[in-house]
Parts: sequence; C-alpha cells; structure tokens
Amino acid sequence: MKTIKSLSILLYVLVLMTACKQEKKRVGSIAPKTSSIMVLSQRDTTTVTELVNRFMTLAQNKEYAEAVAMLYKMDAKIPNQAPEPLDNEDMQHIKTLFELFPIYRYKIDNIQFKEAEDNEVRCTVYFTETRKTNWYFKPVRYLGNWKLCMKDSGMGDKAI
Repeated sequence: MKTIKSLSILLYVLVLMTACKQEKKRVGSIAPKTSSIMVLSQRDTTTVTELVNRFMTLAQNKEYAEAVAMLYKMDAKIPNQAPEPLDNEDMQHIKTLFELFPIYRYKIDNIQFKEAEDNEVRCTVYFTETRKTNWYFKPVRYLGNWKLCMKDSGMGDKAI
C-alpha cells in the first residue's frame, strides 16, 4: 500500500512538472510585439540625398538663411511628434556656426533607414583641406514627406 501511495505521489509530481514545462513553452511561443514597418523605395533614398545635398550646397555657398530654413527639429523622446521648423534662436545659432566654420567641401558617407523617425545620414564636412568633422542628419518621414533634422544628443538622439 505504501508503494502504491509513493508511486501515486511521484506520478502526480511528474504530471505537475510536465504541465509547468508545457505552460512555459506556450508563454514563450507568443509572437513578439511588432513595430510598424516603414516601406521604402529608391525614391526615398534619392529624396533624402537631394535634401542633404541641397542643404550642404546652400551652406557651402554661404546662403545660410536658406540652408537653415530647410532644417526641422523634433524631440526623439516624444514618439510620433510632428517635425517643427527651427525657432529664431536655433536658426541664429546654426548660422553663427556656419560663419565661424565655413564649409570647404563635404561628402555623404552613409545613409541608414530604420523607422520613419529614426534614420541617419552621416556626412564628412571639411572646413579646410585637412580639418574635418562628421555631421549627422536625421531625415524624418512625416505624413509621406521627408523633413531634414540635425541629430542632437540633447534632444535624445543617438547614433544608429
């Protein structure tokens, strides 16, 4: 009788362990939450490249007001935010930077598309033949149109 009772308890424990393992498998098989997928075409790449080239050419030709008027800003910490044109203070700040460090030449090094609000264009900007830096643009697709933002770590932007 004792053996039957022991076997019954052992069988009960095994059933419980098996049931727990199956529950874990079911929980693990739930599909992960998916984010919306941005569909891109060659036209998107061309549009973003043209935006950056137009901005950089205007800046290189010392047409600072026109160049800066092309820029928008958004806070990376706020999802689905509409890009806003720069305010007068931000525009003046960037114009001053252009005056202090005029662009000698530039080249687009890399374009990465990730999501509508999280993309990156890396440019090498030369101030002289040898002095250079990297600028990171953040093209944002909002309501089907591309807007050009600068990456700003103060606004929560991070490199992709």
